[in-house]
Amino acid sequence: MGRPRTPSAILEAKGAFAHSPHRGLKRENEPTTDKPIGKPPANLSKAEKKVWKTLVEESIPGVLMESDRLHFALLVRLATKFYNNEPMMASEQNLLVSLGGLFAMNPSSRSKVSVEKKDNSKLGTFLSRKPAAQPQPNLSAKENETIM
Repeated sequence: MGRPRTPSAILEAKGAFAHSPHRGLKRENEPTTDKPIGKPPANLSKAEKKVWKTLVEESIPGVLMESDRLHFALLVRLATKFYNNEPMMASEQNLLVSLGGLFAMNPSSRSKVSVEKKDNSKLGTFLSRKPAAQPQPNLSAKENETIM
């Protein structure tokens, strides 16, 4: 089995496209979503819903999306078991660590995520605004020739 493909967003954040544009790494039609993960599913227990909300609050903004709900629910189930000091098999512990890594919930996986920080200061707002369009003089063809 080969290595899993790296998502285009991660390749772009690492500068792979700028570094090697000839390699054809960019995948133009890669599916993306901007829908947030939302509320916990109804089939989770009360304790699991509480862990869901806690993990969502602790996560990096922009990482958890609606399409991640199934894997995140599995992470929540395992994390609930861990928080309640229930016995866990080694395979469950490994899966918990792996799933946490998928959602950038450990130091090494967090280092691979790039999140744009917004500057909410007055200076940041001023610098990020778009300049107003400058009015262009209406010159006839004759006037234009004399200028050139």
